[in-house]
Amino acid sequence: MERKTLGDYSLIKPIGQGCLGSVYLAEHRFIKKHFALKILSEELSSDKSFIQRFERDMAVLSNLDHPHIVKIHNVSFADGYYFLVMDCIVDAYGETTNLADYLRTHQGK
Repeated sequence: MERKTLGDYSLIKPIGQGCLGSVYLAEHRFIKKHFALKILSEELSSDKSFIQRFERDMAVLSNLDHPHIVKIHNVSFADGYYFLVMDCIVDAYGETTNLADYLRTHQGK
């Protein structure tokens, strides 16, 4: 995906890749807060049966609130792509990281 924006978000840099799609560090254009955007691949975004399951699952997951679960703030659709808006995890050096690495370095703290 060669783009600089998606909906109300400015894409800053790619921070991950997985089976669902790509993850970007992004900034909301109005509130200027950083989030991680997991952008579903074109293939998954156009699969109606997958999207129905995805929306149902995200409705449940977005209600979870636990320090060991990355918070999902929103599920959205823009420019032909579905995406998740999640907390962005930053390590002690100000770099984005994943939850597993963050928890590993903060055990017992």
